[in-house]
Amino acid sequence: MKRPARVFGPVIRAKLPPELVTRADLLSYLGMNLAELKVVKWYTKRMYHTFNINKKSGKARKINAPDRRLKIVQRKIADLLTPLYRRRNPVHGFVADRSVKTNAQSHLGSKFIVNLDLHDFSPRLHIIAWLVC
Repeated sequence: MKRPARVFGPVIRAKLPPELVTRADLLSYLGMNLAELKVVKWYTKRMYHTFNINKKSGKARKINAPDRRLKIVQRKIADLLTPLYRRRNPVHGFVADRSVKTNAQSHLGSKFIVNLDLHDFSPRLHIIAWLVC
């Protein structure tokens, strides 16, 4: 079996933006104080609304969408984290110029292909939790 470094490429070190170095820097960037952040953490589960959208198969896909306030905080944090992300070769999901089609094309000619769908694999990330602790 190949070592992960061979499959995914070398480890890429990234320098943290100054807004992520300390909790105080992040709170300043978010325009919040620690008490406000604790309130967001406390009410995070209540700050999502759930609804269904239909897939092509006719089955329903459950969507948990953040409310406007939480979405603003998440967007600001995502804007800091996005430049740190370095796409590895096997990755096709949520990558510009890549899709389900490019993923399938990369497997053309393979003798075997295994497709897994992990039920409820993506639980909510609690990035705020480590800031408040």
